[in-house]
Amino acid sequence: MEPNMLQLLDPDGRRRESAEYDGWVEDVDDAALRSLYQDMVVVRRLDAEATALQRQGELALWPPLLGQEAAQIGSARALRPGDFVFSSYREHAVAYVRGVAVVDLIRVWRGLTASGWDPFAVNMATPQVIIGAQTLHATGYAMGVTFDGEAGNGDVAVTYFGDGAMSEGDVNEAMVFAASFRAPVVFVCQNNQWAISEPAGLQSPVPFAGRAAGFGIPSVRVDGNDVLAMLAVTREAVARAANGGGPTFVEAVTYRMGPHTTADDPTRYRDAAELDAWRRRDPITRLEAHLRGPRRAERGRRRPRPGRGRRRGGRAARRVHRARRPAGRRDLRPRVRGATPCGGGPACGVRTLCRRIRRGSRRRRGGRAMTTTLTLAKAMGAGLRRALADDDRVLVMGEDVGRLGGVFRVTDGLQAEFGPHRVIDTPLAEAAIVGTAIGLAFRGYRPVCEIQFDGFVYEAFDQIVSQVAKMHARTNGKVRLPLTIRVPVGGGTGAAEHHSESPEAYFAHTAGLRVVEVSSPQDAATMIRQAIACDDPVIVFEPKRRYHAKGEVDLDVDLAQATPMTSARVVAEGSDVTLVTYGGLVPVALDAAVAASDEGVSVEVIDLRSLSPIDHDAVAASVRRTGRLVVAHEGPGQAGLGAEIVAVATQRCFFHLEAPPVRVTGFDIPYPPAKLEGPHVPDLDRMLDGVDRVRSGAPALEEVLG
Repeated sequence: MEPNMLQLLDPDGRRRESAEYDGWVEDVDDAALRSLYQDMVVVRRLDAEATALQRQGELALWPPLLGQEAAQIGSARALRPGDFVFSSYREHAVAYVRGVAVVDLIRVWRGLTASGWDPFAVNMATPQVIIGAQTLHATGYAMGVTFDGEAGNGDVAVTYFGDGAMSEGDVNEAMVFAASFRAPVVFVCQNNQWAISEPAGLQSPVPFAGRAAGFGIPSVRVDGNDVLAMLAVTREAVARAANGGGPTFVEAVTYRMGPHTTADDPTRYRDAAELDAWRRRDPITRLEAHLRGPRRAERGRRRPRPGRGRRRGGRAARRVHRARRPAGRRDLRPRVRGATPCGGGPACGVRTLCRRIRRGSRRRRGGRAMTTTLTLAKAMGAGLRRALADDDRVLVMGEDVGRLGGVFRVTDGLQAEFGPHRVIDTPLAEAAIVGTAIGLAFRGYRPVCEIQFDGFVYEAFDQIVSQVAKMHARTNGKVRLPLTIRVPVGGGTGAAEHHSESPEAYFAHTAGLRVVEVSSPQDAATMIRQAIACDDPVIVFEPKRRYHAKGEVDLDVDLAQATPMTSARVVAEGSDVTLVTYGGLVPVALDAAVAASDEGVSVEVIDLRSLSPIDHDAVAASVRRTGRLVVAHEGPGQAGLGAEIVAVATQRCFFHLEAPPVRVTGFDIPYPPAKLEGPHVPDLDRMLDGVDRVRSGAPALEEVLG
């Protein structure tokens, strides 16, 4: 046995004593050991059958767990019904213990569906393929348990991952958040010695358990092939978390005896002698040797019966064979629902909230709304305040959002009013802010994440694109993420590098996200409430140059009567040219319309408002009237939103167009230094030039200059 590694059963099945952990398994008698044994035998049989199914072409892929049965069965049997599991893609034994039907377990690997089971039916999320991403979700879920207070019922989140994930930023950020919030989460690292072809030593020169101390998290290193030891350490970790002791890190030292997946050939990188050495530590034969020990035989104890477990595994495998079903169009339908007034879908789960908002809203005199003059930043803060007051499951979280009130003071005063568990200052880690928000949404919260500046959102890109956008589809609609991400965007403020980006095209291109950008104080106050009330994830872009713009705002708008956040708005009517824009360029477009009218040109200005989905109907209706289209945005022209708007308008309005559409955009360059941003951002002159060109067919200035 390695030093500083817990072991209760040695490879020969002999019982080792541990003063610290024996008490955690004192109730485990021979019957319980035989149950653990049978679980491992069944799972190994299922694993073998699934591997065979893949070789026969029945499965697209399969990640075997051969050799890791004890690490998973022992730890999973320590969990309680209310605990929630976030796993990677190899935890088949954990899923089996949590009650996932075998057919559902294997269904996703047939390639016919995105998910195999309902996470809330078994308190286990569906498999996570992005290495380590689920650790943030588990930490967020555990934070939600803490925020629940006594209503949390002592629930615990448990996350499983491999040694390779220890090099991922998500795992390290998860431990930062777990320690900072004393979240009741157990990190189970299955160190199976190989991350595909990379040995564990390449990930860390020291035992992984030793790294947890740097985060202030207690840890234990355990023989992962010892099912009894795994049961003991997990029971202790769960009890500590449930009793307010915070997170625990468990390193289960085990071995992946099979390939990484059925597409892998481990003989290319692994020595046969190493495999033989680990076979002698096989977790099933170890427990079998313990149960067959001479003292037990003399006392007439029942011996393990592997045949029963293998027969159960065989019956399950036959059910998998009978579960064949061809994929149909319904399997490919979009998972983001259509718009309703609150921004949700036809089966929106927040209509009760909308009714509650409607009952308490609309302070009116003589049938007219009472308005107040606010800046866009203050209006956004007022919308957040209203959402926090209307629903105690709404949370605001991000860097400096609490005592400071945000760097733009949008959240000023909210923490003092609603408390630190509703308006949460987080560590500086954007991926963790979004990733833990996913876990909070699993727990039933409606988190609002603030990304401090546009250029910082890329740190969270994977969590947004790979997790937030895909969770609803991945779970076949079982999981909704009512999650809002606020991002200040755009230039015109003379800021430093990474503080003036226009990243909207990245996210508008991502199926599964709703993307909006506000341009006025009224839209800020209303659309942030609509976004929070929506059951789909929504990214709300806020143009920084407009934060200090003032306007009249009705803070008591009835969301059920408000313009849907997916609808564009005509902000200036015209008959000669349609000018489509959004965000910070809307007032510039309005100025352009006024200037053009002085020359006898009538320009209709459309504030797009929603960037995904785009209100193409509103654009097409205007273009059919004017016959000319100009699209303006700050982001680069290459593959920008303007290209999509022009393409669809051309398809729909081809026979109505009097001239080719024109785009007025930022240049295809990295955002320039502050003193040079003036020519880069479309201004009044460039918009008027676009209007002139669409009317005359003249080339753009940059085309003339080459």
